[in-house]
Amino acid sequence: MKAGVHADLDFEDVKKLKILNGIAVIYIFFNLIVSIWSFILHTPYLAVFNYSIAGSMVILILLNAYRHYLAAKFLFFFIITLHILSVSLFFDFGAGYYFFPLIILAGFLIGKKFWLYFYFATIALLFILSESHVFDAYQIFVDPEFSRV
Repeated sequence: MKAGVHADLDFEDVKKLKILNGIAVIYIFFNLIVSIWSFILHTPYLAVFNYSIAGSMVILILLNAYRHYLAAKFLFFFIITLHILSVSLFFDFGAGYYFFPLIILAGFLIGKKFWLYFYFATIALLFILSESHVFDAYQIFVDPEFSRV
């Protein structure tokens, strides 16, 4: 996907931009499939969540097309982190372990060390939160027999 690729970018930035756009397109495709499947399974709240993620990825591609590269990267990592965190907190599938490949991807795509360290610290905190079950959203929102006594 070449949205946002311009002649004034160097080869490395073009490569990063194409990877980010490609991941966004794949994310859009799979979120639309999951959204349709969610409507079939009569879980419209999950479909709305996935549609909003797909819409955010479309906005990401538009940000790249209008040369707002840093904003697009922040939106990408915010949306992916929110998605992994919500799956990890609500469904207890061990999705928190997907944070670690995300850190590697962030190291490749984010060139500024301060933001990379900030993102790493945020991911580490969210991983600890999701795996320690301090906030067990599945039991609070889904399990009818759960009580905080």
